[in-house]
This record gives sequence, C-alpha cells and structure tokens, in this order.
Amino acid sequence: AEVRRIYRENPRLFDLQPGVRFALWQFPFKNYLVGERTFVEAEQEANREAEALAAAFRAGDSPAEAARRFGVPDGEWKENEEFVVKEGFRDEEISQWLFDPARRPRDARGLAPDKGPVVIGILETRPARRRSFDEVYGDVVARVRQGRRVRVEKEELIRLVRQGAVAWPEDLADA
Repeated sequence: AEVRRIYRENPRLFDLQPGVRFALWQFPFKNYLVGERTFVEAEQEANREAEALAAAFRAGDSPAEAARRFGVPDGEWKENEEFVVKEGFRDEEISQWLFDPARRPRDARGLAPDKGPVVIGILETRPARRRSFDEVYGDVVARVRQGRRVRVEKEELIRLVRQGAVAWPEDLADA
C-alpha cells in the first residue's frame, strides 16, 4: 500500500526521460601532424577524415567498423552503452542537437573543437514515457528500504551522541 501511495502521489518521479545512445569519434590534429605536413594541411586532413567517417556511419558502419576503417585508435572513440538524458548534459549546443525530437538512429554531426574535429553519431533514441507501477515496484521498494535503514542508522547515531559514547580521534580533531 505504501509503494502504491508513493507511486500515485509522485507520478513525475517515475517518468522515463527522453534519452539517446551515441558514439563519439575524435580526430586530434596532433595525429595528423606527421612528416613535413603543416598545421593547415593536418587540419584539412582531420576534417576530411571526420566528414568521411560521419558519411560511413550514416551509410551503416558500426562505431567499431568506422573507427577501424578510419584509423581512429582506442581511447579516441567510444560507444555509450547506457542512455544519456538531457538533465546534467554540459554542452548546450550538443545537447540541443542530441535531444532534438527529430533525431533518428544513424544521424551524425561533426563538431570543431580547438583540438580537432569530433563526430557524434546517434545509435538509438528513447522517447519520454510514463513507467507503469509494475515496472517501478522493485525500485520503489528498494528506495523505501534504503530510507528506513538510513533513518535507523541516524537515530542510533543520535542516541549514541546523547549518551556521550562518541569516539573522537584527536589527530582528526586537530586536522
């Protein structure tokens, strides 16, 4: 009954936020500064590679295939396994593009930060929706149990403090 009341009284807490899974490939200019190549030539080559990778991703290459095909080393590309939600996403420009309702899998966009081009490719989108009681039941029960456990711990700490049973290491007190 308590879990049902929590679900009924706080419906927004259980909404599934829109999310997106994406892959990201980096093309640092330093990787293209080889031999007698000037910085401008390295920049042009990095931009060409980034555009070609974006086109290959749009055409159906997996993130790993695209990275392998264009020589993007491990550590300079990643594929998110979890959905990312807009809340807490740092870069506003990228956030607006990623979470635009018009985004579809295989969309790709190039960015031009100072260190070299970056390509972002959409793998999967998830629309917002209300989760059912059955879907959230286990999570709510776990949170209620955690809250009760923490409350008991805090009450026990308060009881011990009132009794004067608090240990106080002097070296920590001085720090």
